[in-house]
Amino acid sequence: MFPAEITRRGILTSGPSLAAAGVMLPIVVPTRAMAAAPKVDFEDPKERARFRARITGPSIEEHVHSYTKLHIYGYMNDGNMIPFFTLLNYAHSFWKPDADGMTYSATAFECGVYCQFGTEEPLDVWENPVTGEKREVWQFLGGPLKIKVGPEGSITDENATVKPQTMPMEIIGDYFYMPQQSSFKFPNPLSPDKYPSESAGRMFFWDSHFTYSVPLDDLAGQSTPRAKTAVQYVNMVTWHPWIGMGNRPGKTIGRAYGAKLKSLDDLPVNVRKAVEAKTPEVFDTDHWTAFRDDIGLYVKQRIETK
Repeated sequence: MFPAEITRRGILTSGPSLAAAGVMLPIVVPTRAMAAAPKVDFEDPKERARFRARITGPSIEEHVHSYTKLHIYGYMNDGNMIPFFTLLNYAHSFWKPDADGMTYSATAFECGVYCQFGTEEPLDVWENPVTGEKREVWQFLGGPLKIKVGPEGSITDENATVKPQTMPMEIIGDYFYMPQQSSFKFPNPLSPDKYPSESAGRMFFWDSHFTYSVPLDDLAGQSTPRAKTAVQYVNMVTWHPWIGMGNRPGKTIGRAYGAKLKSLDDLPVNVRKAVEAKTPEVFDTDHWTAFRDDIGLYVKQRIETK
């Protein structure tokens, strides 16, 4: 059960009941932050849903652009992580409130351009630091994906590799945090018997842990339909078939950080150039109607050329 109203002052005075609701008691409480804390009636599911929508998207009909930089490492179940490459991830989503007044729907398209690790220099060929093999880069595309945000969290469609599970929201210092976790698995479409260099086993595993953060000052303005949200996440994923790790032990681990943008104009110039060059489809979503995902497209191409 959520407290009826989450405010900084309420957190200080309500004690254990708020801790049970997943709101951590802060140690240092600046006076300014007390005044700026969000005042939300969490007992009202409509208001709770609108609050979540403001953080993950907007609570009105609107286009949203977001960008994250994802540094991806290989981990072999022993030793340190090995830098592999950096992925420039751009997402474009269309949001609108549903007629029930209780949920918000989004259709999302995303892409990713693989770059030399720690840079914004796109790769055409990547040299695997474990095997020494040079592999043709297979760029990332995903969508359209359907997302719904409601009073209890987010739900994605059957095509998404992120299946959000709600975690307790917290206020720490001058920031509001909304974490999510996700564990997902599916049968590997490439069998290790037929594709020993690409297949990492019978099952494909994908874990994602997201944290959305918003300054309390920004959340306090209830009239603002879209919060200034930053996001960080960590992915741990079965070896992607294009990198050619086969059944070697381990997985890739990705660490990302980014934010919703005010508009497409806020996408960094080098990133936009890379996306336009490598995955231009994401800028023409009117003609992107059939579902695409990078793993499925790679598998189809690999099977057809076997």
